[in-house]
Amino acid sequence: MSALLDQKNMARFCELLAPDGGNYVGYAHLGDGCYVWLWNGADADVFDRYVNEWKEKGFDFLGEYSLGDNRYILLEGKENTVYLSFVPSVSSIRTYSEPKGASIFPESVMPAVAPLEGYTPTFWQLPVDCKGSAANGGMSYVFQLADGSFFIIDGGYPTELEADNLYAFLKEKSDAVGIDAPVISGWFISHLHGDHYGCFMKFAEKYSDRSELKAFYYNFPANNETFPFEHGKRFEEKLQPLIDKWDGVRIYRKLHTGMRFYVCDLQADVLYTHEELFPKRAVSQNDTSTVLRVTFGGQRILFPMDIMQTASRIIEAEIPAEELKADIVEFSHHGYEGATKEFYDLAAAPTVLWPMNIYGWQRPDKSNVFERWKAYEKTRLQPMPNAYICNEAPYVKKIIVAGAGLAELKLPYTPEGDKLPDYVAIHDAIAAVEEPDGAEVK
Repeated sequence: MSALLDQKNMARFCELLAPDGGNYVGYAHLGDGCYVWLWNGADADVFDRYVNEWKEKGFDFLGEYSLGDNRYILLEGKENTVYLSFVPSVSSIRTYSEPKGASIFPESVMPAVAPLEGYTPTFWQLPVDCKGSAANGGMSYVFQLADGSFFIIDGGYPTELEADNLYAFLKEKSDAVGIDAPVISGWFISHLHGDHYGCFMKFAEKYSDRSELKAFYYNFPANNETFPFEHGKRFEEKLQPLIDKWDGVRIYRKLHTGMRFYVCDLQADVLYTHEELFPKRAVSQNDTSTVLRVTFGGQRILFPMDIMQTASRIIEAEIPAEELKADIVEFSHHGYEGATKEFYDLAAAPTVLWPMNIYGWQRPDKSNVFERWKAYEKTRLQPMPNAYICNEAPYVKKIIVAGAGLAELKLPYTPEGDKLPDYVAIHDAIAAVEEPDGAEVK
């Protein structure tokens, strides 16, 4: 199959790769010669025959993954790599195809690791530079692994201070275990909003000569008729020269739903990518977030990133409930409209990470951000489960708000103390310093 197919050849190709059973729904070009085809009404027997058909065509088996009864198969032929998925809850088969060699895929076997003496699995929710960015989003999580290296999720805003703070933090934690320069074994970017990828750009410019980066992970939508986000391709063009500032970085640019990868002693499972949206049309860039479930220190941490209601409903329908259960969950889209109440009920996590500021830096309406979301209930695009998580969800025991400062979680983590920080006191203390005398703080 050529990288790009015209309509005549596409119709023929659809016939050639159709499974023996199921109803054809359609296909989408995901960009860069990558396609997805969808059939519904299929069962496990149909999928087994389908996998065998690909092998009979000369495709070699590269890997197999599962999420409950969901099955995922990676195969490679002479010209193409294909990824087959079967989701019994919606009776669907998806086939992803891209030119052979266009992507590399992470190993799904945990490496042998000799932990440093006194090692305790630990991760942090970092406060981000809301002041310098004059915004109230951002997200930055850092895991220190058994060998003293790091796994980073997003990182925050494209400000000098954000990059400076992250480097200083990594350097401090590296020094504490006897490592001179920070080693980042993996950096994952969830989606293409600047409050998530921006810090990486600044960090690469300033600190690539004082750190080591081993691997980079993502799956961004390219610009095409189904996923019309032009800066997906533009970002990759900007990304490559920045990654090239480090030697030998492995770039895993096509994580698919169902894939599992390891970064030292950290296990990551991909529960959703923008590819699952088809045949729906992406409306919000947030719904193109790649959702991760991290298993670390014997606990599950679920990162829905910035997904909205559309992606949340897909996950609820397609990912087995037991795979969503978590000990810790990040509150999607900074606690604004995002994942649904039902999504959080399935996770049933006693600890909630809330990547949101408390003191609002925007002018002219500086505010207590944590209070202000209450007024958004009737004005936001989609329902907000904030009040439910704060006041009603029976499983929530601890809510850790990024705006309250650096949070360290040693695993296994047991929630203790007050459920919420005194966010009014935190806001008022900042306002007393930041606001000129007599200024009104809303």
